[in-house]
Parts: sequence; structure tokens; C-alpha cells
Amino acid sequence: MTAARMPITLGRTRVSVFTGADICHEAGLTLPNGIPRPFFDDDRWDLAEVVGLPVQLALQHRRFDFTAIGDPLPRAAR
Repeated sequence: MTAARMPITLGRTRVSVFTGADICHEAGLTLPNGIPRPFFDDDRWDLAEVVGLPVQLALQHRRFDFTAIGDPLPRAAR
């Protein structure tokens, strides 16, 4: 069980409690050793190497690109 995190605030903007979190760790997903781990703050999450995903799940559905979100506030609060 992970410790509770307090939301970080930047000025008056509230940032997610997941800031800095390892996505795979928090979701209980396993990655092979040596594979870069996606973190919540990253602009792109590559989950292509997650162990146990169905082979029918295409690579484009295992990669998330948040750079298309132009407004930084919702992007930071994803």
C-alpha cells in the first residue's frame, strides 16, 4: 500500500496527487527490467512492454500521447 499524497499547488493551481508517480507501479502493471517506466508527469506513456497485456491489444492502444492537449492546466491534472 502506498502512502497518501497531498496535492501540490502551484500558485492557485492545484496539481494532481499523482504528480511524480510511477504509472505501472500505481496500476499494478509489470514491466521487464531495463524498460523505461512512464511517470504521471510524462508527456507520453509507453505501455507497449507491459507484461500480460493481450496480444490483440494493438501498439497504438498501448501508447498515450498527451502533447495534443494544448491547455497546460488539464494536461497537468490528467
